[in-house]
Amino acid sequence: MDVLSNRDTWMHRLEIARATGRPFRGGDDGVVAQVVRDLAQEWTGPPLVLELTEPDGQWRLGDGEPVARVRTSAIDYLWHLSGRPGEPHLEGDPAAVEALLAARVVF
Repeated sequence: MDVLSNRDTWMHRLEIARATGRPFRGGDDGVVAQVVRDLAQEWTGPPLVLELTEPDGQWRLGDGEPVARVRTSAIDYLWHLSGRPGEPHLEGDPAAVEALLAARVVF
């Protein structure tokens, strides 16, 4: 409940902001960190550095020396991880981008 309640509320605030054309003020970097931590625990793709903006942060996914670096918007990527439609713009190694696009995290 502590995890999904926060994520669900965060995501619904994002949905409302997008539906009304208002800017999204996340205000809770902890949700982003929590989601990326869960992604890292289940990660089976190539080792990489995931660089997020809005809020800014860098995370290492996978075991071993990173073979790629991928940059994207945290808001857009969490939207995608939750299974909502649309594809975020990811910059970086094509194999790493493909693995990141295939990933999902429970919201």
